[in-house]
Amino acid sequence: MNRITDPRILVALSLVMSLSAACADTESSSPAVPEDSEPDASADVAPEPETSECKGACLPHGFGQIEVAAGSEDADVCLSWTLDNDDPLFVNAIYTENDGAFHHSNWFWVPESQWNMPDGAWSCSAENFTELEAAVFGGVLFAQSTQVTEENHQFLPGAVVRVGPRARVIAAAHVLNPTPESVKTEMRITLDTIPEDEVSVELQPFRFTYFDLDIPAQSRAEHASTCDLTDAFAWITDAPFDLRLHYILPHYHGLGDRFRLELAGGDRDGEALYDEISLYGHPQGRTFEEPISLAEAGAHGLRFLCGYNNTTDAKVGWGIGDQEMCVMLGFAESAVRYDLTIHETDELGVDDAGTHTRSGPCEIVPIPTL
Repeated sequence: MNRITDPRILVALSLVMSLSAACADTESSSPAVPEDSEPDASADVAPEPETSECKGACLPHGFGQIEVAAGSEDADVCLSWTLDNDDPLFVNAIYTENDGAFHHSNWFWVPESQWNMPDGAWSCSAENFTELEAAVFGGVLFAQSTQVTEENHQFLPGAVVRVGPRARVIAAAHVLNPTPESVKTEMRITLDTIPEDEVSVELQPFRFTYFDLDIPAQSRAEHASTCDLTDAFAWITDAPFDLRLHYILPHYHGLGDRFRLELAGGDRDGEALYDEISLYGHPQGRTFEEPISLAEAGAHGLRFLCGYNNTTDAKVGWGIGDQEMCVMLGFAESAVRYDLTIHETDELGVDDAGTHTRSGPCEIVPIPTL
């Protein structure tokens, strides 16, 4: 069952609340038990990033060094860069690299009048930065794959994320240093922009978050939910339903061992669009060779699954430190942006291999495309 939330509520909440956004670890935190920082070298590896040579006009930026104390974790680091752009920018690719200790980061653009801080690092909570406000009043740029130091976020030719004029780039970052020595690190990014006359489509973000994780000790567990997007689409627009999927990026921590995305509904119900295992520490984003049209597939939505192998002696739920997450960021051609969340879980059973299977209703916040 889906639940639709009035988009006006979303805007109101963005003005008065600090929300823990789903696609990043943005809660303030005292140092927690660090999770594994080294990826499994034997895991299936995603393709290495392509060259960062820009296909359009390059806009590079370094955010300056920050120091991460020994054995520490900090999910309250914001990074900002004022673009000083008089005209909109049309971003076709983003190249990122860092010197380590960046566990994860989510990236947005906002009008430069918001969070008017000097370029560099500052406390998100001290300045009342929330990802919800940034996403609603500006937009989403990209998200860093977990524990990755170099990555290429490349869209199809002509497909872009539009950045408004007089904008500021802000990242909500989660840094992690499990070593016995403090480290200095820097994040660097390059925006690869194309001229407006080369733009064929402006992409819109959507997000899926399964909050109610319940992973028993010494067990495998899979959490899945189906989100029917048609009613929410009809509520916002009179146009026939469609969503043309261009790009997806899952996010989980060291116990995550699988992410699967399927078509839901129609003759191709259950067809996998993404099904990868053990990619922690490697680039996980995928741009499809051709956009996937849900309307052409006869689908009414998407089905998501996150799998975990909990080798510890403690039950694991949602959170940072030694806890887990189940999140996906997507970019699509759509007249509606979606925030899809799961807040309740029912156990469906335990299969012959001992995997706990769980599911919950999909709550939907539809947001009109700007």
